[in-house]
Amino acid sequence: MTNQKEYFNFLRQVLQATAESKGNPEVVYQLLQANLDKLDDKFAQFLRR
Repeated sequence: MTNQKEYFNFLRQVLQATAESKGNPEVVYQLLQANLDKLDDKFAQFLRR
């Protein structure tokens, strides 16, 4: 089960990868693919807060 700290760290990683990849979507896609378990309804609720 993923907790809020893990969601926060995941979001930070996605934002950092987005910034550092300079528009290369493959970098972000790989990160998302590796963390599919975190892309759930609880993550959506976390983002809304």
